[in-house]
Amino acid sequence: MLERGANPNIGLSKPLHVHTDIKILELLIKFGADVNGRDYFGRTPLHCCLSVAAMKLLIANGADPSIKDDDGELPEDDLLDDDEGIRMRDLLQK
Repeated sequence: MLERGANPNIGLSKPLHVHTDIKILELLIKFGADVNGRDYFGRTPLHCCLSVAAMKLLIANGADPSIKDDDGELPEDDLLDDDEGIRMRDLLQK
C-alpha cells in the first residue's frame, strides 16, 4: 500500500506509534512517516516506543525527545525502571 501512495501519517494512532518491528518502522520512515507526528493524546512515536532499537531508529531519523504530550510529559517520563527503560532513558537524555 505504501508503494502505491498510502499515507503513513493517517489515523488517530499513527503506524509509527503502534508498530514494534524494526523492518516495518524502517519502511514507514522510508515512505514518509512523521517521526514527530502526534497521536490523539499528543504523543509522538518516542512516547510509545517499546525498545531501545526502535528508539535509536527514531532518533537517528530526527525524532525529537524534547516534545511533550498533551499532559506535558516527555517521552522519558513514562519509561519503566527496568534495564530496557534505563537504556531508553539514557538515549533520550543525550
